[in-house]
Amino acid sequence: MTSTDCRGVHPHGLTMDEALSSIPWGRFQWLLFCTCGMGYAAECIELLLLSFAIPMLKEEWGLDNTTAAYASLLSNFGIMIGAAGWGILADCIGRRAVFLGSVLMTFAGGLACAFVPNFLLFVAARFFVGAGIGGNL
Repeated sequence: MTSTDCRGVHPHGLTMDEALSSIPWGRFQWLLFCTCGMGYAAECIELLLLSFAIPMLKEEWGLDNTTAAYASLLSNFGIMIGAAGWGILADCIGRRAVFLGSVLMTFAGGLACAFVPNFLLFVAARFFVGAGIGGNL
């Protein structure tokens, strides 16, 4: 096995950038690119929609600003925990299974957010949405 030096140059003179640029993009690469892009877009949309949902939740459940902020806080905390946890799991069982699992967790948590009867369960569901999003990153 050969290695590269600190500049990313192979001993035979080919840089890492040149090696990657010489590989053509086929159907699989485009499919992977679009799939990962949709996962990232879903993450952005989930976080954006939360900013629109919080004012309505404050009115619906009579929350103050501090309490309502927990939804965003735990969603971001879930992203942090999920990124670390899913990353370690990806090293053990593979990236494909982890990516699909994180998408499923995001879907299940988002669906649960639509049907929860109180704020405590909503925050818990948002944590799981965040943990799933962390796996997409």
